Amino acid sequence: MIKRWKEALNNRQFLLELPTFSIICFVMLYYSPLWMSLVENQQGKILYDPILDALPAIDCSIAIMTIVYGSMFLSLSVLLTQPMKFMHAVKTFYIVVTLRYLLIYIIALEPHPSIILLKDPFLAMIVYDSQAITKDLFFSGHMSTICMAFIFMPYKPLKYLLLVACISLGLLLMIQHVHYSYDVFAAIIITWGGYRIAQLNWLVSPIFQNASTQFIPDKVYKGKMSMTASRKEKELV
Repeated sequence: MIKRWKEALNNRQFLLELPTFSIICFVMLYYSPLWMSLVENQQGKILYDPILDALPAIDCSIAIMTIVYGSMFLSLSVLLTQPMKFMHAVKTFYIVVTLRYLLIYIIALEPHPSIILLKDPFLAMIVYDSQAITKDLFFSGHMSTICMAFIFMPYKPLKYLLLVACISLGLLLMIQHVHYSYDVFAAIIITWGGYRIAQLNWLVSPIFQNASTQFIPDKVYKGKMSMTASRKEKELV
């Protein structure tokens, strides 16, 4: 792990992107309470949701928090050993959070009448500033977080475990009636889209596009590119 980070920190692209996107994400989270206040003051619509209507309303806050923060810790413990994947995850997080902030404002919704408030002390303190927020609905931030943990997990046994966590969390969120089923399913699709967008050339440097666990330093990467060019020239001759 130390060797990978040393190689990563020798790359100018990595040194530019990691602090830049990290600072942007921090600023977005810092101003979240202000944005959430705007969202909460909007008049929204109550959606008809046959899935929620068929499920009993039960407080699952403890189980939800255990799954969410347990999965986050597991994912981060692995990603921090792989700088390339960690950088890609930070960019995906930035894209998903940006899309969520825009959509919860544009698609104004009222919570389901039988909602049970989710007790999340971390979000209440950091993101919501101890406000009772119920209208940050479309799409689910908790579900997106678990989806990102699943997508970036490189080890199959742990990936299967996170898949079970994703399914369980989606069901628990709906049982608590804290999110419409549309919010949960949309989170899966949008998070995958954010992951794919973060792979585009204009957002991710070429050395981060290969889904390998090894980081390629500038000199090695340029050397490989020059060797490839030389071979092509010989073929043309």
